[in-house]
Amino acid sequence: MFDPFGDYETRGYLRNVDGIKDSDEVKYIEHGFFESNLDAALTYLHAIRGSITYLHFLEVHRILFGEFYPWAGHDRHALGVGRLVGKGQRIQFECSELCQRAVEWGLSAGNNPKTMREKPGMVMGAFAWGHPFLDGNGRTMLLVHAELCHRAGFAIN
Repeated sequence: MFDPFGDYETRGYLRNVDGIKDSDEVKYIEHGFFESNLDAALTYLHAIRGSITYLHFLEVHRILFGEFYPWAGHDRHALGVGRLVGKGQRIQFECSELCQRAVEWGLSAGNNPKTMREKPGMVMGAFAWGHPFLDGNGRTMLLVHAELCHRAGFAIN
């Protein structure tokens, strides 16, 4: 069990507000919050004038998951946990102290419509590499990426 805070037994999976430990229940509830807050997150992104920044990226995560995870909207470095996280034995994400830089590199490319049109996979890859959150990275980066695509004049079906 992924337990970066070291308190799974007393606080549940990733300190969720209900102290839930059952992974299936956690995933179900997470998905419910994502669906419930999707429109608010998209409205927030559409209202941003100028470049999307790392602070916007964090805010999208907070909008989506803040009702379930009190730490939502804070990256691994700010939380002081999860310095080195990965998926399985083959994937290692950027260390926590550099995750912001990785996402900002993706945003610098993604905020340029020409680069975004030419290299949307590179932008998504930078977001994935940065992996700033303990959970909810994919859903957060998907929304930011979709907005950057929209601004660049295309959509990914």
